[in-house]
Amino acid sequence: MSNGLRWGVWDEIDRENKRTGRDLSPETVVVRVDDDRANSRYTIHVEHPSERGGTRCFHRIERATVVSGVKSRLRDLDGVERIEVIDEAGLRLTERELRPKTWIGVTGTPEVVVA
Repeated sequence: MSNGLRWGVWDEIDRENKRTGRDLSPETVVVRVDDDRANSRYTIHVEHPSERGGTRCFHRIERATVVSGVKSRLRDLDGVERIEVIDEAGLRLTERELRPKTWIGVTGTPEVVVA
C-alpha cells in the first residue's frame, strides 16, 4: 500500500533528504544503519510515512545505543506490522531485537501454560 510519497535518506553533506525510491507503507518501517567512519558513529534512518518528510535521522556511537534509540523512535509509530532492517554498518541487527515491547501485535503475546 502506498500513499504516493517516497522514502528519503538524510544526506550529511548536502544536509537534506535524498530519495531512495522506496514507496512508503504504514505497515512497514525501514531502519537503515550506516557506519560513519569519519566521525566514529552510526547514522540511523527510520523511514515511515509518519516521519516528517518520510525520514527521521539520528546518530549513536555504540551498538547498544543504536538498538535503544531505534526502539525509542519506533514506540510512537502505530499500525506497523514489519520492520525492514538495512544494516550497512555490519552490526547484525535483527527485526526481533529492534521491536519495542509495547508493540503487542508485532511481538506477539506470550503463551501461558497452566499446569
